[in-house]
Amino acid sequence: MAEQTTPRRYCVFAGNEHYPAGGWHDFRLSRDTLEQAVAAAEELMQELQLSWYHVFDFDQRRVVAQSQYQGYGAPNAFPDLNK
Repeated sequence: MAEQTTPRRYCVFAGNEHYPAGGWHDFRLSRDTLEQAVAAAEELMQELQLSWYHVFDFDQRRVVAQSQYQGYGAPNAFPDLNK
């Protein structure tokens, strides 16, 4: 996948089960639509053999999509950043 410099609305964070880099270090790419972001995340999981992904919506300020598996010990719920 091509490298990009300006984050778009939907940012994909992804990593391996036992070795998350943490925060922005797990940032992989961003896309303009949720559908594009989820498709790219699924493709990344296959290409790089990753264990999990989250899609963060900068407009809504929350995770709007995630892989079924969340990594060892990771919660399935996310904090509400709009409070």
